[in-house]
Amino acid sequence: MDNRSKAAKITALALLLALVAAVVLPSAIYVAQAQAEYEAWLKVVTPAWKGTGYPPVFPDYPSTWVERYNLTKIDSKGEPTLEPNVEVMVYYQTVSNPNPTPYRVFTPNGTGFVKVAWPKTWENVTIVVKAKSWYGENIRTFSNKLYEGIILAMIKVNPTEYEYKRIGIPTTYVGKNVTIKMDGTIGTPDSPFDFTKNGPVVLWKSTGVGDFATIYNKPEKAFVTQCAVIWMKFHTHTWYSLNDNIAYAQV
Repeated sequence: MDNRSKAAKITALALLLALVAAVVLPSAIYVAQAQAEYEAWLKVVTPAWKGTGYPPVFPDYPSTWVERYNLTKIDSKGEPTLEPNVEVMVYYQTVSNPNPTPYRVFTPNGTGFVKVAWPKTWENVTIVVKAKSWYGENIRTFSNKLYEGIILAMIKVNPTEYEYKRIGIPTTYVGKNVTIKMDGTIGTPDSPFDFTKNGPVVLWKSTGVGDFATIYNKPEKAFVTQCAVIWMKFHTHTWYSLNDNIAYAQV
């Protein structure tokens, strides 16, 4: 067999393998992407938000901009926009993997509504709201693990006893619906829509992840998520020495 015949056979084999990969790989990718998911709606707010504590969740009137759209970034002129300065992530936390990477990152709209999703195979889900900068830049590492970045709010659905202990919840509350409020006190919501007691940390034990998705399946039934943040407008002032290259200060 001459070299040209060998080369032709090798080329034919390579083309055959490429054809198989072209058929098999997209199918595998599709199966991974088509993973069945639960979906739930959140309404992300700060203590400045003035709205109803029960569904349908909407702001009271009259209300100012910050009382309605208080999680949006500021433009270069110092004016508020309808672009969010937070992002929402979902995690699957276990004892063997206490600081996981996110399954997916979600962006709320200008009024704080966001639909999140996670695989139906998960036994629990941790939903986290993390801060962006005043102007909307990300404040996080590339891997964006659970305990990286600036956490503004955390919801744990169907948490384990280990997660209660990790957060520091007293043993008398283990296995119950618990919220840690802005003043550090612990609240126990009476119903799935008792958002008046919500704080930045929520451990929701009365329902599984599937029921959580069913209860909060519409924007008007969104889970009101209180973020531990108060945004204040500020200005930057810079001073230089007379030589303009030695002393420097910025406040």
